[in-house]
Amino acid sequence: MWEVIAAVAAALFSYFCCSVNYAILIGRWFAKDDIRDHGSGNAGMTNVLRTYGSLPAALTFIGDFLKGAVSVWFGAFLLNLAFDPFPFWGYYLILIPGLLGHCFPVYYGFRGGKGVMVCAGMICVMDWQVLLVILGIFLIATLCSRYISLGSICAAVGFPVATLVLGWFRGNTETLFWDTLLALIVGGIVFFLHRGNLLRLIQKTERKISIGRRK
Repeated sequence: MWEVIAAVAAALFSYFCCSVNYAILIGRWFAKDDIRDHGSGNAGMTNVLRTYGSLPAALTFIGDFLKGAVSVWFGAFLLNLAFDPFPFWGYYLILIPGLLGHCFPVYYGFRGGKGVMVCAGMICVMDWQVLLVILGIFLIATLCSRYISLGSICAAVGFPVATLVLGWFRGNTETLFWDTLLALIVGGIVFFLHRGNLLRLIQKTERKISIGRRK
């Protein structure tokens, strides 16, 4: 009974915590408007950067990253109280509702972001080594192409791959299939939410970022 209560509480806390959208809040604070009325219409860091500048974007990044980290930390705390040992699926019970909360926030008409930064915060607590791998993938793809969206798509694809490879080297073969499958679901959600960006990349109409210079 306590296991069910802890699992439901962890999932709900993650969803409602991550439904707080800092891109929307910071847009209202800095410009008294809604970030979703500008640019791509996405309530995320990249649109904040293009619309309001680097400081609001940095604050959005910090807020999204920290809410993801806090949701996993508190959710894991609840699960640790009820389960012995901690279930291998426990982190994903927290991660997936948190991702959905960020992308479909109950407080803002279910129109949120695309989940990259909040996932980074959650994965940081879940497995920082996996985060380092997908962060490297993101940076390489973004810096080489100057498309943040391409870096995000590559990171989403890299998440299950990094989970599989690192899990194999660690000898976690007992749960490796399920870990990889759950990571694939998370990466698939982020990939799906970037389908519009992928189409624009194919059509060569996606906007690049300025690195070191402005055109």
